[in-house]
Amino acid sequence: MDSHLNNGRAGLEGQEPEAMCAYCGTYSRLDRVFCVGCGRRLLKPSQDVLRVEDFASEADRSSLETLKATEPLPHLVERLAPFRQEQSETWLMKNGTRIRPTSKLDTLIRGCAEILGVERLPRAYIAPSDQANAFTTGKDDDPILVLCSPLLDILDYVEMEGLVSHELAHVRSRHVLYHSLAETVASGVQMAASPLGAGLLSIPIKMILLSWYRESEVSADRASLLILGNYGVFESIMAKLAAADETGGAAAVRDGSMAELMQTHPSIQGRLRLAKEFGSSREYALARGRVLAAAASSSSMSACRYCGFVSPRAEVFCPSCSLGRS
Repeated sequence: MDSHLNNGRAGLEGQEPEAMCAYCGTYSRLDRVFCVGCGRRLLKPSQDVLRVEDFASEADRSSLETLKATEPLPHLVERLAPFRQEQSETWLMKNGTRIRPTSKLDTLIRGCAEILGVERLPRAYIAPSDQANAFTTGKDDDPILVLCSPLLDILDYVEMEGLVSHELAHVRSRHVLYHSLAETVASGVQMAASPLGAGLLSIPIKMILLSWYRESEVSADRASLLILGNYGVFESIMAKLAAADETGGAAAVRDGSMAELMQTHPSIQGRLRLAKEFGSSREYALARGRVLAAAASSSSMSACRYCGFVSPRAEVFCPSCSLGRS
């Protein structure tokens, strides 16, 4: 059925059949969608999964193409990627907790990745932190998803699905590498004194890089809203993250202000306004239809017949409206 599969085998009695991943040789149950060894898809995505153009803003897509064609950015990204990958993996293996396969959170991540058409499931970690934050790092073809520990306390299951979908949209859109560069620039690190040399970037290029990053956040917010199907939940996520941000961050930045130009994220007010506009658009209605169609054909996700919330089939009651799924 798919070039990612090799030899299959029957599962144990009462269990799903398994297939061997052609990349790493690990046997995985087909209903898990992604290889439990390397994270690659076991089956081709259905034709109904979300496409990048369903949620990515035109400014995001065009700006990213411009960045990829602007020297010395491709060179810097190529040099930065292995450094950031090694740095992140070393820290997470020492301090973080790998999200356990078959756990409720792992099932949620896999399901969202399936609907979003992600090709390779990120390795996912819970990281100790004082900040309620989530991010993707690593490489576009080998991503890492990090959920900071306070998120487990402040977000409910439905809100966590929206947050995870936002991060997986960055993976689907191949934002990860250029995000790493933009974050380095935004942190104020002068890399001219380091082997990586990002201090060589001119002010205009830095501003273009940060402007694209903000547009990429708008795209990921759209994907989150599409998976949730509920603006009120998206608004609740933003409110909780803003309340938990002791540093002020984007919550303290006004929409359209000069201060916003130096941020990687748009203001909270701006994100809410743009998400609400998208949620009222014809684009949203069409793409939301794809989400529901993808859930209907999914082996791991389904949409509630009462409220339309998409969640893992293993949930007997809808996490959003609490009504029975069957």
